[in-house]
Formats: sequence, structure tokens, C-alpha cells
Amino acid sequence: RPDITAAIDGYLEGLKALTPAQRSDALREYYGFIGADTYPIRGSVLSWEQVLEMKQHGFTIGSHTHTHAILETCDDDTILRELVTSRDILADRLGRVPEMFCFPNARYRLEHQRLLERAGYKWAFTMDNRSLRISDSCYFLPRIAVDERISWQPSYLRLRLLGFPGY
Repeated sequence: RPDITAAIDGYLEGLKALTPAQRSDALREYYGFIGADTYPIRGSVLSWEQVLEMKQHGFTIGSHTHTHAILETCDDDTILRELVTSRDILADRLGRVPEMFCFPNARYRLEHQRLLERAGYKWAFTMDNRSLRISDSCYFLPRIAVDERISWQPSYLRLRLLGFPGY
């Protein structure tokens, strides 16, 4: 039902605007309200085995923070810790220091560039859903969202990459 979906989407977007501590408190309160266990919810996350297989097939693996923290809601020390921890774990597991970063939940501020530089990243990607412009900073490179609904049909994919809305 569209009204329920909209309410859930609104609640999730509201959670993303909270600090990590506020978000944990809100989720704990919600879990209590509905009588659910408070253990972490597991999403669709790649295993290290899958990551290593992708690397063997030529994929470049970049960072996405250590705990998927939404950086807009974090202080500089937390952001730097998230960036460095993620970088170090990936470097240890993959034998190569990652140079690329992608902002979790596509949320970022321009001030994040200096922290990305301090953490050793050379490139960072947003989810601005537009083509690259010559004026774009290497720390805020836009990406175009493509999922299975779009990529299954080459014509839809072409339209999406050309910037047609709705594709």
C-alpha cells in the first residue's frame, strides 16, 4: 500500500538525519514498542570471499566507511575514524590500500574533502544521479543509479545513462 510505504520511507529518512547515538536510541525504542529483539539487522552484505573473488576478476574495491555511518551526522573525529578503519581493514584483507570512497546513503558535505584527504583517499563518489562535469571535484564525483530493474534491458540502461528521467 502506497501510504504505508510512504510512512516507512519517511521514518527511515528521519533516522538517517539523526546522530549514530540518537539513531540507536530511536531503533531501540521502536524495537521495544513492537516487541522485537534488538540484535543488529543483517542486510545484503558481501562476504570477504565474494569481495576477494570480485578482486580476482578485476573489480576495484573502495571504501564505504567502517560501520556505514552517515557522515553528515558525525563529528570530524568519528568521520576520520570511520574512514581510516575502513581503509586499514580493506588494505589488510586485499593487500592494497583503497584509493576510492563512496558516501554512505549518498549523504555528504563539502567539508568532508579534507578528512578524505587526511585518510589517504584520492577519489570519492556521490549518488547525485547525473553525468560527470569538468568542474566536479575528484572528491565528489557523481554516479548514476542503476539497478536490476534498469540494467536487465539494454535499451532502458542506455536511456538511464543518457539522463532520461524515469529510466
